Amino acid sequence: MSPNTGYHVIKYDDHEWIGFSLFAADLDVWIFTAQREDFRDELSVHVALDHLIPLCIALIPILMLVWFAVYWGTNLIKVLSIKLSQTGPNNLKQLDLKLPRELEPFQHAINSLLAELKEYVIKEKRFIADASHELRTPLSILQLHTDNLSEAKSPADMLNANLAIQKSTKRLSHLVFQLMEIQKLEHLDQLRFLPTVLLNVLSDAMAQIESKYLDNVSWDIQVDSATKLLVEAALFQCVLRNLLDNAAKYAQKGSVVKVNAEEELTFCKITIRNFISTEPTPDLPRLGERFFRHAANQDIEGSGLGLSIVRKIIDLHQIELTYRVSNNEEFIVELKVPNNLS
Repeated sequence: MSPNTGYHVIKYDDHEWIGFSLFAADLDVWIFTAQREDFRDELSVHVALDHLIPLCIALIPILMLVWFAVYWGTNLIKVLSIKLSQTGPNNLKQLDLKLPRELEPFQHAINSLLAELKEYVIKEKRFIADASHELRTPLSILQLHTDNLSEAKSPADMLNANLAIQKSTKRLSHLVFQLMEIQKLEHLDQLRFLPTVLLNVLSDAMAQIESKYLDNVSWDIQVDSATKLLVEAALFQCVLRNLLDNAAKYAQKGSVVKVNAEEELTFCKITIRNFISTEPTPDLPRLGERFFRHAANQDIEGSGLGLSIVRKIIDLHQIELTYRVSNNEEFIVELKVPNNLS
């Protein structure tokens, strides 16, 4: 076979020719074909057009379908973004759009976020309203005593005004502290439960009660030093502090406040008992409401937030809390703390 078999470019008659040669061994002859380059280019154009024109015609509806699909999909996202841009602190309505299955998780996540934001805004507004309402009275009283001090004409008047200012300031500080505790609990997401010796928490709680209330009653503490609870120690100490503080404040002077703990199979029951006067009758269903104080107890120091804080903390701990009054004028508080130490 000749080594010249294949394509060749030949110059002939002032034109380029594309040739192809092949040796047919069975006939023992060479076969040679050739085509002018300009004819070949023209033929290539016609072949390309024959293939491209039908392809372009087919691409037009495909491109239209792609454009419509993209427009339809992005239009729903645009509607979703417009709805979101219309939301604000005073307009946190849930989104209710008919979206394709792929976008439904986004709407669900957005609605969950809006619900959390709405709850947060409500809590903030309630806190601001409560704080402004409750701070108005002690601030007015403080201003009144300050004016009395500036207008005092004798040492006795100055002393009385000074004592009144100290008392009002102390009450105001206590109110602000309670409000801050309420605010902190409102935004508490996770607790750290640890085995805690009940007697230690009880001792720390009593150490924070004013001595004048501690000395107002006798204390009978019957708690085993080995008793442990699975709680968030600082928060549970706050619960005991408020309950014991109330027991000392509202108990009959010189009476006994009893605290005991009994370990059951699934919970530990903590009971606090103090003797009270049943006149007026305690409004048990309203205990724990924010700023609720019985009309007959307005002379006793407090802001009406202590039991509200207690209620919030026991809810976080899933503790069962009950109040009741026995026939012998004992006010009884029972806490059933779940026993999850085993």
